Amino acid sequence: MILGLDDISGGTFIAQLLGWVVLTGLFYLVCYMALLNIIDDITKNHFVKIPVMAISALPSGFLMAIFNYKPFILFLLMGISNFYRIKGKVKTSDPVKDQAEPPVPVLFYGASYLYIGLVIFLAYYFQMPTDHLGETVPYWKTLFPDQEPASAIPGS
Repeated sequence: MILGLDDISGGTFIAQLLGWVVLTGLFYLVCYMALLNIIDDITKNHFVKIPVMAISALPSGFLMAIFNYKPFILFLLMGISNFYRIKGKVKTSDPVKDQAEPPVPVLFYGASYLYIGLVIFLAYYFQMPTDHLGETVPYWKTLFPDQEPASAIPGS
């Protein structure tokens, strides 16, 4: 006899919690730390930073929707750590060493919080339940019209 997660008291909850923690860590590292730092390094003080961050929020939010990830704790984690990330960038910049202008705090704060807000909004938006061919499915599944729901497939 082989024991499964259902046989262990609280086993499925622990597995779901562990999966959620892993996804939170991955989304934090990839969709926040790596992406925002790369965009900040490339765009520097240029106002193109705002549309670039807004556009880059689309795939991040869509990816969260595909994994059915609810980013409520990630939102707090990203918001708080973003404040200190920008504060460190603005404080430690040396115009003589960098041979550039010092960072504009309003631009960095505005663009990064726009990104964070859009990611959270899009993650929830793409997960909204909609009626598609008689079934209630997340909105992101309706974006691929060649896929049919299971009830429309003959023999199912």
